[in-house]
Amino acid sequence: MAHKLDLRDGAANGRPPLHADMDGGAWARHMQRAYDDLSRRADAAPELSVVDPYGATSPAEFFAVVSELFFELPHRLRGTYPDVYAELTRFYRQDPALRLRPTHGRALSGR
Repeated sequence: MAHKLDLRDGAANGRPPLHADMDGGAWARHMQRAYDDLSRRADAAPELSVVDPYGATSPAEFFAVVSELFFELPHRLRGTYPDVYAELTRFYRQDPALRLRPTHGRALSGR
C-alpha cells in the first residue's frame, strides 16, 4: 500500500504527495534524519533495530517499512522515531497508538 501511495507522483522516492496542510520541509528533515539513523543502526547491529533494517535500502523502502510499523506496532515506531510517527499521523490522518495497546518484544518485518 505504501509503495502505491509513494508512486502517486510518478516516483518511488519515499515522499508521496503530501496533503496541502503538511510541511514538506519538515517531512523531508524528519524522514531523512530517521533514514540516516536506521542506516547507521542497520550497519552496526541490524538484529537490535526496532525498525526492520530493510528500510535502510532506500527512502522508498523506508517509507514502506515505517508505514507498516505505524499501523502494526505504532508504539514502537513512536518510541523510536517520534517525528516520523508524527508525520505519518498527519499523512494517514489517524493515530493508531490511540486505539492499539502497546506490545512487547521485537518488531515485525516491514517487508
